[in-house]
Amino acid sequence: APVVEALGGLGIRTAAELVSHLRAFPSAIANALGWEVSDVLKGRDLLVQELRGVLPDELLDARPQPRRYGLVTGRPGLYN
Repeated sequence: APVVEALGGLGIRTAAELVSHLRAFPSAIANALGWEVSDVLKGRDLLVQELRGVLPDELLDARPQPRRYGLVTGRPGLYN
């Protein structure tokens, strides 16, 4: 199965890992499958619906944490 091979190459082995990767890296999944990002997002939403009751809602509804770049502030002694 080409989809399994492509996703396995990204280190995805479980449904939980797939949902996590689809949320965090939709363009990487699209590239690996040769799909459009919009198709990956539609597929992600359908997969999440199918997995309701199978995987915990906390996992299905989780959103990636925002990435922060730059100087970390508010931590005394970190840079002095």
